[in-house]
Amino acid sequence: MAGNIILIVFIGFFLFGAGIIIGEEVFDSSIAGCILGIILVIALIVGDIIYINNTESGKRIKKDFSSDWNGGIERTITVY
Repeated sequence: MAGNIILIVFIGFFLFGAGIIIGEEVFDSSIAGCILGIILVIALIVGDIIYINNTESGKRIKKDFSSDWNGGIERTITVY
């Protein structure tokens, strides 16, 4: 799960950099590049939120993540 988060962060940095480069090339403005980069990163975040909250595999990812960070599933063992 942590690998997925790291991958999303790297993709976000890549999209931000790509937005800056495309904005400078197309609009000849670094401000337009920053705005385009921010829009691409926001689109990535919104897409991830929609995926995690509206698909069953996204819900499983969310449950696995919370289980990993909360120490796993609590179990009671009864010995007879």
